[in-house]
Amino acid sequence: MVTAAGSTAQATSLETQNDPYEKFWEILNKEAELVVQFNATRNTTLAQELIQNSRLGAENAANISALIWQALEELKASGVKTYYTAEELREMARNISRNGLPQETVEALKAQGWSDEQIQALEEYIVRNADEINEDFNMTAFLEEFSMAFIDVAFKYNEYETWTLEKWKWTQPTGITGGDNRTLIHPLLLRGWVEFYRSYVEGDYKRMRDSIIPLRESMYELITYSSNSPKQVELAFFNGESITITTGNLRGVLWGHDGSMAFRIEQEHFDRDGFEINLTTYYWPGALEAYKLTSDVLVLVNAMKQGNNNPKLPKMLNQKVAELKDALEVTVVSREVITNPDYKKLPPSDPITPIDPINPEPLKNSIKGVDGGTLTPTESSSNQIPVIPADEIMKIASDPGSLEGILKVDDIEVKPLTSGPNYVNYRVIVHMHTENNAVKNVKINLHDYSTGRSDSETISQIDPYIDYNWESKTFSTSIRNENGKLTATGEIEITYTPECDKSPLGSREDAPILSSCSARTITEQYSATFDLSSSVDWNLVGIKIETSSDDITEGDSVTYKVVVENKNNVALNGVDYSVVIPYSDSGSWKYSGTVDVPANEEVTIIKKTVTYEEAGTYVASASIKWDGNSKSVKKSVTVNSETISMNVDFSPNNPTEGDSVEFDVSLKNPTSTSRTVTVKLFIDGVEKSSRTVTLHGGDSMIVTLTWTAQAGEHDWRIEAWEDGKLEDSRSGTIRVISESDPCPEGEYWTAWLEVSPTEMVGEGKVHVKVMASYCSALPDVGGDTIDLLYLGGSVYLDGKEIHSFDTNANGNYLLVGRTRVIDEFDWPVSVGNHNITLKIKNISGLLDYIKTKTDSVSVRVSPLEYSLELTEISCSGLNFNFKASRLYTQGSYVSSLECTLKFRNVNDVPVHITELSTEISVSPPDLEEAVPDHTTVSVNEDVKPGEFITIQIQDRTVTTDRQMLLRVDGTTATLYLDYTVEGMINGVSKIVVKGIAESTLRLSVNQGIVYADVTADLLLLIEGPKVSSKLTKWFPVIDKIPGGDAILSFISGQPIKNFILSKISEHQG
Repeated sequence: MVTAAGSTAQATSLETQNDPYEKFWEILNKEAELVVQFNATRNTTLAQELIQNSRLGAENAANISALIWQALEELKASGVKTYYTAEELREMARNISRNGLPQETVEALKAQGWSDEQIQALEEYIVRNADEINEDFNMTAFLEEFSMAFIDVAFKYNEYETWTLEKWKWTQPTGITGGDNRTLIHPLLLRGWVEFYRSYVEGDYKRMRDSIIPLRESMYELITYSSNSPKQVELAFFNGESITITTGNLRGVLWGHDGSMAFRIEQEHFDRDGFEINLTTYYWPGALEAYKLTSDVLVLVNAMKQGNNNPKLPKMLNQKVAELKDALEVTVVSREVITNPDYKKLPPSDPITPIDPINPEPLKNSIKGVDGGTLTPTESSSNQIPVIPADEIMKIASDPGSLEGILKVDDIEVKPLTSGPNYVNYRVIVHMHTENNAVKNVKINLHDYSTGRSDSETISQIDPYIDYNWESKTFSTSIRNENGKLTATGEIEITYTPECDKSPLGSREDAPILSSCSARTITEQYSATFDLSSSVDWNLVGIKIETSSDDITEGDSVTYKVVVENKNNVALNGVDYSVVIPYSDSGSWKYSGTVDVPANEEVTIIKKTVTYEEAGTYVASASIKWDGNSKSVKKSVTVNSETISMNVDFSPNNPTEGDSVEFDVSLKNPTSTSRTVTVKLFIDGVEKSSRTVTLHGGDSMIVTLTWTAQAGEHDWRIEAWEDGKLEDSRSGTIRVISESDPCPEGEYWTAWLEVSPTEMVGEGKVHVKVMASYCSALPDVGGDTIDLLYLGGSVYLDGKEIHSFDTNANGNYLLVGRTRVIDEFDWPVSVGNHNITLKIKNISGLLDYIKTKTDSVSVRVSPLEYSLELTEISCSGLNFNFKASRLYTQGSYVSSLECTLKFRNVNDVPVHITELSTEISVSPPDLEEAVPDHTTVSVNEDVKPGEFITIQIQDRTVTTDRQMLLRVDGTTATLYLDYTVEGMINGVSKIVVKGIAESTLRLSVNQGIVYADVTADLLLLIEGPKVSSKLTKWFPVIDKIPGGDAILSFISGQPIKNFILSKISEHQG
């Protein structure tokens, strides 16, 4: 039996229903009725009934999804033909035109309830459209999409259930201040969560279902709690090694903005000193999100348990579970201790008042967390509190400090480009970010329902805490909704693998299918409406975040101000906004709502002051949406530590025995007072040098310590001390080459980087040398040795490949006993700290002796002040096109290269700009030959102080390398522009700005490209070699569907999900 939460009503389990398809329509019709009724009345009984119906609908849809998948597997096993060419479909239609539908088909349709008139109409439809069939039909792909469509239907029911809870309980949400920086898994839910997580890791679908349902019920009881009487609850706390189970009383809840909650727990404590009551208030920012995620998890578990073996589902489950763990995190808002209370004076349930976070005193006899912070309440002396030792699975589930990366989609923006009376050209932009760790093998697939077209891209890696925006190719729609407005709809599917460097469950290669380290899938749908008749110019609408300061010290405050501006002559009503303002490294305030913005005015929607106690970079974000348009903005605030900061560089990078190695220690005093600091150098744990210096307030200084190099590998460490306190330290290793033998003991060869300079003031180029030494001959077949050593590899800047080499190609091979430069090049570097890394291996020698070796060098570039500063750069993607007449080059593949650079005059006098010249480098190296290495733009424009100038570079990329294009198609590249802008100031010619700009752009190959049959040396023109995976616009389905009844169905017009929606609409009349 399935019982609605908070309701006595019951319904028969879906597993006992004879026809889940009939049940589907019954549940759907009831859902539509209840939504309308509840939205009008907000009646509690209707809310409970709607929640029950939504749960039944989600379970029903998951069941149908599994039945469709089982039918698909039966079809595959039976050997029935499932793929029809367009010609075969046309011939089938012609046969029906000549002879009518086969008698067995007619009988099957009548058995399904079709009337003679409906069958006749079907025949006429087939005859009328027979010649319009021009695409193949894949039954397998159709049923896969059909099965997944019902998973989406189940998720939609979950959205209605969550919407009902929000409208019921979040009627007057209150602003709740987040707690301290320490997070823990929800103490009322931890035990149930751990039970589910264990069954999840073990892949036990039955136990997953049996544990996720009570976890959801526990959430439901807390969210809907409204009693004035305290309720006894079980609490669980993780202290790093074990889980402690205790009890307490729930004494009140508060519903906050954006689905957040606060709840108060009361615990009693007896000891020799008397009697105490401990009141702890917790903040749960993800309450509503966590509730929906448990329902989504249940849908996936139900579908897989009932036989849906679609390989996408485990990946979707991995993502949902990772998001659920994040949503279960809470922080402590406040703790209060009442000593020897008078119960008669205590109210039955104290209201929770939003208060600023405090640093509470630790409770007596409390259990300490891994970081020493208090995580658990006091234990009662009168009761034995159970303590459960935590194994590795429990530790992963209970520890909010996740090691695995997670990718989150912040927003999907549909950006209109150009339009006409009956069309809109647009692109889809996916705004996403990573948390905790890196994510790899990111595969983005976009299916645009409005056009039937697709787009995709693979990204090798996105580093942790990076904001990443992916932009699709251009689509064009002419589809109108019921109001006559043009619409664009579609779905984004993102599959990725989290980085799990230290997870005990294994690396990406050996992790089980279901685990925190396995592949994950995100699916998100988008929809936009374009009103071409609107008098609003969206380019005149903006959102901005202003801060009182963007660079502060620990303990200082910042005031954020979020403003929506409308420069149109008409008002904007009902603008949706969303704002996120961080108050710590693990918590944020979230605000959302609607705002009206009068014509030619701006409106402040949020003004918030935040005090930051810890150093770091905090990023606030805001976005607005209106009538299918959207805009977003981010603003970062840097909080500096009060401690002395330090960076270390040493030279030479690869010293030879006897060299004097200089360790340059960069010190910075972030405070306003003078500080006396002692800097010490340790080699292999032994102090070798030290200096004491005084740093005035705000000053920076470089202190040099020296050491005479001795052959071998050594550990070095630099420490900065003040008044007996260690302020900062840095450590690493250094390899010193012996004059007689540069190779480490037991190695046949070695290689390293020499980079100069390693410190620069002002952006520019560094010279990179790849050095190698062949110390002793490698063994060869039959006991011989290899006299010539060939090496190959790549050089990376901050993880991006910038150069590759092969000594077999460039002739820089090595003889035994020789050391030489095997490759060298120049590369531009921008302001900041960079790592240049070498990865190299021998490409000669026996397989057992092939080794990959690495080396890295740090480069630091300090800023140099100029009259202009670069504020923005953007480059359009490279789309290689053989047929483009404007850029046509015989026998070549050509793409336009367009970059826009925006500069601001930061000087107090006007600047006259005469020329921009730039040298261009590109990563990956595959594109080096295609991209021009230099371009110049003539300019003749004055820029007043504070004003901006935009300079556009227009050039082209040309290549004849067809194989290279196939490799890079659909990937990204990074352009490095080493630019110089020349001009005149007060009549004097000078360089007004110089620097390095980076821009990441997409690479694509036009569908009309010429492919070559290289072996026959023939050119073959192939229109559209990249066949898109569009769903057919018109096709018949003749076979068995779940339920065992043979029917014939013809689907016209839209992809399958729109078809389902249209059929639902028809059914509801």
